Amino acid sequence: MKISLSSLTNTVLALGLVTMLGFSGCNKKLGENEAVNRALKGAPSWVTESNGDLLSATGSAKIKNNNLNFATTQAGAAARVELATQIATRIESKYKELATSSEDSVNQEAVQAIRNSVDQVLAGSKITNKWVSEDGTLWVLVKIEKLNTDLLKNNLVNTRSLDKAAAAALSQAVDEIIDGPRN
Repeated sequence: MKISLSSLTNTVLALGLVTMLGFSGCNKKLGENEAVNRALKGAPSWVTESNGDLLSATGSAKIKNNNLNFATTQAGAAARVELATQIATRIESKYKELATSSEDSVNQEAVQAIRNSVDQVLAGSKITNKWVSEDGTLWVLVKIEKLNTDLLKNNLVNTRSLDKAAAAALSQAVDEIIDGPRN
């Protein structure tokens, strides 16, 4: 199933906004909202804490009419949108650093190539953990095993505005974003 970043943005905003309001702190209490604190009592750390991993994200959805499959699809979609947003933002930022164009404008063709690459990479993502809170909300953890930077490089090489050397440099920079600096 191919998931488009643009088709899921509205879903994530609707699902994630209410949930994220209570996550201002990660002490024993997650925020000022007592209902959120009660619902997330006993939650695994992957639900309540950000681990900073660019290749994983959480999503949530209310389980309605005992339909766990639908909730899993919705929560997985929310997590994938978060993943796509994180990855695309980091890559586009690195592209701005490496691009020879003015810093105020990022070439739309390159941005589209980056976003298409991220959408294709998300096809390899999978739900690795599930947890149901006391209020009947399903939480999922979605991970991507390895970001395919070759796919990104090939998509960027095919853009008219970026030469092969710049595409290779961007691909290497993305590898370093994901895996850390090479020694």
